[in-house]
Amino acid sequence: MKRWALLPLAFIAGCASVVRGPQTYSDASLSGTYQITSTLKPYAKFGGGPAIGSGEIKFDGLGNLSGHGTYFDEVDTLAGTYQVNPDGTGTAIIESRPAKGASTKGAITFQIKSEKEVRFVSQGLPVDRERDWASAGSLQTSAEGGIAGVMRKQP
Repeated sequence: MKRWALLPLAFIAGCASVVRGPQTYSDASLSGTYQITSTLKPYAKFGGGPAIGSGEIKFDGLGNLSGHGTYFDEVDTLAGTYQVNPDGTGTAIIESRPAKGASTKGAITFQIKSEKEVRFVSQGLPVDRERDWASAGSLQTSAEGGIAGVMRKQP
């Protein structure tokens, strides 16, 4: 076979390697340590608001998570599970254990935006009525209670 006859095959093979289908995700897409920042959900509509929480979550790539968070100056231990859908959306069930008091469980939905950024929104986590600085009463009656935020992967 002559060399010029292989040229079209090389061109086709090169084009095929450039064409990619849509990105598919799995639990393994979240692996490593992520810094968390969060605010109350209604503020997310305006591009952010006062930070009410920060912390760190470690994803194991197999559907388990652990970490810590500070909310209203109280440090909580976080543990739970997560599931990533093929489109990059997902859910996590997180148990938050404060140093004092009872632990709570909540759910978040998330969207993987890039290798380094994940956006999340809680699924109606209750707002503490004793800390009504952010109009918790109106948030609860409008079903807008909860948090929204970003997780950024650490090197």
